[in-house]
Amino acid sequence: MPNKYHQIVLLIVLLLTLNNKAQANVLVLLAHPDDETWLSGSIAKLSQTQQVHLVYATSGGAGKDRTGLKRQGQTLAKARENESECAAKQLNAQAHFLKLDDKNLELYEVELIDQYQRLFEQIKPKLLITFAQDGITGHKDHIFIGNTVKKFWLTQTNSNSQLWQVVVSETRATIAQQIATQANYPQPIRKPVATDSINLTIKVREQHQPRVTAFACYPSQFPQGLQQIWQIFVAKTPYEEFIQVSR
Repeated sequence: MPNKYHQIVLLIVLLLTLNNKAQANVLVLLAHPDDETWLSGSIAKLSQTQQVHLVYATSGGAGKDRTGLKRQGQTLAKARENESECAAKQLNAQAHFLKLDDKNLELYEVELIDQYQRLFEQIKPKLLITFAQDGITGHKDHIFIGNTVKKFWLTQTNSNSQLWQVVVSETRATIAQQIATQANYPQPIRKPVATDSINLTIKVREQHQPRVTAFACYPSQFPQGLQQIWQIFVAKTPYEEFIQVSR
């Protein structure tokens, strides 16, 4: 269980950082380091005119280390935080880590909503971005974060903030599958959404390079073969997809 004092200190540091920004008005609320990959082009584009903050509920210590170094727990978590700092720099964003339990994140809904509330009151964001209900990959933490953020946002009835849910359409998932099959690297996108359910598409052709370089910041999660597939995928899909949620 995370140390409560440590959580309070982290939150204070985050709030002070946000308070010093002239326009800290986009919050991207995610589960793990590397989750921003699905919308990295949009982050880079938004950051041209707004302050974008990537808030990770966990540091990914329960994941796997795909470098062969066999790091686990806090050692892996620290490495993944460093990778996210690298990616955030490529995207001109700020990375923040709430350091909740990566194995049992769903047990911390009350604490997570409390921290979201404090951040929301401090920076008054115009836009929140998170996962949709299937979390793209079907990962339980993606689903939990997406549902928790939506639940929180719906309570902010006096706010004019927007909520975007990042998704991958069946069309883009098919393209990804074709690329992966040709590379003999089966990596399906497990939970695409119907293409006609998407109501917001962001063109990110000009953000091709930061999409690639941010992805390359994650050797612990993305082996070289997957990085090559990603380069082809972003070249073939110079756009990212969202569902803009209505209250």
